[in-house]
Amino acid sequence: MYFRSVLSLLAAALMPSMSDAIDSARVGVSMSNMDWDDSDVHSGDHPNFPRKAEDNLAATSGNQTELQDQLWKRIGQTAYDAVEKALERFEKALNIAPAVAPAAQAESGRREVFLPPSQQNEIFMRYMPARQMVVCSCAKCGSTSMYEYLFEQEFSEAWSACLHKDNTSTCREDVARGPQNIMSSRWQGAFNMVQTKVQQAALMKKAFSFALVRDPKERLISAWKSKVSCNKTFGVDLYDRAHFDEHENRYLGFVPALLRLEGKEDNVTCLPMNAFLRSLRSIHEQGKTKYLDRHFLPQHLGCFYRFPPEKWSKVVAISEPGAFASLARHVESDIKTPPQAHLSLRDVDTSEETEELLNEVTREEYEVLAPYLQQQAS
Repeated sequence: MYFRSVLSLLAAALMPSMSDAIDSARVGVSMSNMDWDDSDVHSGDHPNFPRKAEDNLAATSGNQTELQDQLWKRIGQTAYDAVEKALERFEKALNIAPAVAPAAQAESGRREVFLPPSQQNEIFMRYMPARQMVVCSCAKCGSTSMYEYLFEQEFSEAWSACLHKDNTSTCREDVARGPQNIMSSRWQGAFNMVQTKVQQAALMKKAFSFALVRDPKERLISAWKSKVSCNKTFGVDLYDRAHFDEHENRYLGFVPALLRLEGKEDNVTCLPMNAFLRSLRSIHEQGKTKYLDRHFLPQHLGCFYRFPPEKWSKVVAISEPGAFASLARHVESDIKTPPQAHLSLRDVDTSEETEELLNEVTREEYEVLAPYLQQQAS
């Protein structure tokens, strides 16, 4: 993963190694035996070699020892340049993004970043052929409740019902992952993942489409509480937040992944609210927003990254009264109330800085979702 960085370090190590070798060999070199005419000095026509012996002699005030040092240091620099060019050719051959220069890394505090795959195609589009229906929900918008509701309407039992039947390892894994895992065998193929834009456009014209949204600030605070916070009383999942993986020899989880995307050290296991928001702001500024985990991905880059809210049949916040009324009509159900899930254990006090950071990282989201959030407020 850090192969380029390792090679750069090896290249950088050439200079001191050559200097040591030159110091050891200097005794056996006699400058008086060298004929300093132009043909000898500029062999190879490399710009780092002097064109005339007189220039070198003037530069070193006639001191042959200093001239020898200068010449060999120039040779060392030439070798270093050659290694750097070889590395550039190697990078191009493997299509590796060039590393940030050490000085720039030190100044920014960022490390070389290998971008994760975007989760946008996993979020959209999820299509139920039997119902002629497209459904979508951002993480922390009520997605668990929505898929639990749909599962109950389709199969007349709760998602966790298998625990009271066979209680197999597969069942326990399914329940842990949640009903959002539409590829589970328990869904019996009720969903198709449609990922080509042409097919998606055709379905958006003819199918009933339903999307859940949430106030962006409330959603980020909720995501921080359950995935990032250092405060255990918020009900944060400690393992998902961060854990050390012996096989990969590094930390995995929401916090390390967020910091890696930002380009910072990833050996941190939790973040205070403002540190979390500053990381998000930095990722936005670097143009890497779409690579955020779905829990932190802005809603306009999730369900609506190809088709804006106005192209959907129904866009609603789960907290809005009668939120599932249109969904219930489409699945021919009398139950219009979504199941409750992921209840917050505590409120969060926000500072002035927190509010400013929240405003910055949610500005675009509010511009897209404002009309649908106003329905919730009214």
